[in-house]
Amino acid sequence: MTPPPPGPLRVAIVGAGPAGLYTAASLLTHFRSRLPSPDAAASAPAAAVTARAVATPKALPPLADAAAAAGAPTGVGLPSTRRAPPPLPPPPSAPPLAIDIYEAAAVPFGLIRSGVAPDHGSVKRVAATLDEAVLRHPAVRLFANTPVSANRAGGGDSTDSEGRGGLTQGSCVPLRALQAAYHAVVVAAGGGRGVVPPLPGAHLRGVLPALDYVGWLNGHPPASATVTASAAAVAGAAAAASETLPPGGLSPDTPVASAVVIGAGNVALDVARSLVTAPPGLAAATDAATGAVGVLAAWEAAATASASRRRTVTLVARRGPAQAAWTPKELRELLGGISPVEGGGRWAVSVEPEAVALDAVDAAAVAKARPSRRCIEALQAAAAASVARQGTEGGAGAGKDGGDVDGGGKSPLEATREVRFRFCLRPEAFLPSPTDGTRVGAVRFARVALGGPAGRRTGTLTGETLTLPADMVVTATGYAGCPLAGGPGGLPRDPATGGVAHVGGRVVAAFSGTGDAGGADATLHVGLYVAGWAKRGPTGIIATNKWDAEETAAAVVADWTAGRLVHPAATAAAAAAATAEADADADAVGSATWDAPGDPAAGAIAMAAAAGRQVVDAAGWARIDAAERAAGAAAGKASGVREKVVALPALLALARGEPVGSARERAAAAAVDRRRGG
Repeated sequence: MTPPPPGPLRVAIVGAGPAGLYTAASLLTHFRSRLPSPDAAASAPAAAVTARAVATPKALPPLADAAAAAGAPTGVGLPSTRRAPPPLPPPPSAPPLAIDIYEAAAVPFGLIRSGVAPDHGSVKRVAATLDEAVLRHPAVRLFANTPVSANRAGGGDSTDSEGRGGLTQGSCVPLRALQAAYHAVVVAAGGGRGVVPPLPGAHLRGVLPALDYVGWLNGHPPASATVTASAAAVAGAAAAASETLPPGGLSPDTPVASAVVIGAGNVALDVARSLVTAPPGLAAATDAATGAVGVLAAWEAAATASASRRRTVTLVARRGPAQAAWTPKELRELLGGISPVEGGGRWAVSVEPEAVALDAVDAAAVAKARPSRRCIEALQAAAAASVARQGTEGGAGAGKDGGDVDGGGKSPLEATREVRFRFCLRPEAFLPSPTDGTRVGAVRFARVALGGPAGRRTGTLTGETLTLPADMVVTATGYAGCPLAGGPGGLPRDPATGGVAHVGGRVVAAFSGTGDAGGADATLHVGLYVAGWAKRGPTGIIATNKWDAEETAAAVVADWTAGRLVHPAATAAAAAAATAEADADADAVGSATWDAPGDPAAGAIAMAAAAGRQVVDAAGWARIDAAERAAGAAAGKASGVREKVVALPALLALARGEPVGSARERAAAAAVDRRRGG
């Protein structure tokens, strides 16, 4: 066995979401006996931790000096402002592990922050655990607001493919440059774009993917800017054939009385639940963005003042209830008709009994799968309750095709909100509103009948159609693949998952697109790994990333121990090629070059500075975190619930230690608005 080279194992992780952070945590666990302990103050009160984390150092280390010389804005949250390691006795040898985490967004935690439903605060609390265990560890550095591209810096897919962080693709750090500077690079940025089925009318305002809607509700800056895009901005983007600005159109001035959510997974349930939760509950008990909650409140007020006094959300599945991907807990949460947050209110639920009556094939399959059986039982119980309620109301109730319900016998809150379940409906077209041809007004579905064996059931058109009114349509039917996979120069894509082709987390050098990517003759990219959605595709829950990351981290450690991860400088040909490409990329964004003899991140920081981009480090994130928590307390939110900062210029101002609303932040915000045409 070839021994590992002297010095620490240097690892770059692309993505500060759950996959990337769990990978870092697992690596730290592997080396824990030889690493200095995390800051002892991690167990101290939060105020003490924050105070030290944002303290200004007396002197800037060489890395910050290099960035400043390259033209970085003064006060930028660079590694110079990271908290120093605790005053512990020096270890017997140099620390064996150094991890740098590159993140496209200005803040860490990925979908934990921007994709988990705001009323699932218990799930979001894992972010605090990862913050303490990983981002505050002295062996870890964070470089947020720093997207990475799989291709040349001036083009191609990147972790910033949706404009996360408000950057242009020309300012991305090339992946090959990271490979030239680190022993191992782990790609954990697998969250691709949300998708809308390419049907007639998909361009209409009010039709949007669930990823954008949930991001807007969570205060994710690019989602907040695009989902609420003005009509003028949308028209300008359409004229320019831009793909960076979704239709948007969610505003207080365009009330949503009828919404359609297409999908049969937990995300679809989250979207439906948010649309029938009382906005005051969301505002007081969750970290939902204030602007988004204000829009929901305006919609509810408009519906209450209308003749029907109703807001209806119809959840439509393309196949039957036995094929749904949701989990029992989340399904029962929506079927129960009571918000999980205090003040979230109640809603009515309508399920057609015949829609959840299984045929022999589905019944046999469900009987063998406990989670599916529990879901079917919950749906059938809700269907029985729907029938009983309609009988109590003297026959009034939800019609099969979405007719109005008079609300008799319900509480006032129930009478204004209702969730309806529909199954075996395939969307055919999004239809424009009769009063505004730029907005969606309805969805036309085709009824299907299921056939085929269990596990491979497919829908056959029956010839019947159904049109449901819809002021807004949210499609929760999946995501585009990993942004770093596929395309010219991108990592090899596995079409079966949409992620990167790999063997146990090790990226393969080439993949034909058929067969087993992990065959005996597979050729691997030495030192290149994947984790999370980039590895397995957009599946699983937050905890799935932990198990997934452990396998990838174990592969890194095994390769390092076996001596397969030589220092990049030792592989002269590969390093020269990567450096040449990185130098060409740097020419596209400035005069910076990739020359990092001492610090592997120096080139990335210099490149970011040359592009005029502010890098946010762990101390900058600590400032943002403290400010959001303080704002939540000032707004009277529940204990520990933050008030999110939504505008990117404001986030960057906080990272610099400047108050939100400063002249510099206002000027930056105005520049962003001008670029977006809003």
